Amino acid sequence: MSLESIALNVPVAPGVGTAQVCLDLTQKWVEVVNAALATVNVETSFDGTNWHIVATTAAALTLVQVAIPSRYVRINLTALPGAAPTAWLHGKDDCGQGGAD
Repeated sequence: MSLESIALNVPVAPGVGTAQVCLDLTQKWVEVVNAALATVNVETSFDGTNWHIVATTAAALTLVQVAIPSRYVRINLTALPGAAPTAWLHGKDDCGQGGAD
């Protein structure tokens, strides 16, 4: 078992970032560093089609636990008043294969 940290794709304008596979990770957390106070949805999906909002934040620093089983996680920017935030997916890799399949 190892701890993984994976940079999530964050769009530079309002919209949806590329989904990151996270099926092999347990105890998942998403960290959003948001100096411009953008409105950010952290979303998960098991099939890549139906997305569920886990959290919405406009705070400067947010840690979001991803408690539901999911295959994918992504960032959805709904408002961007300045520079785009950064986001990281953290979790334990119980399979030893990393977050991607």
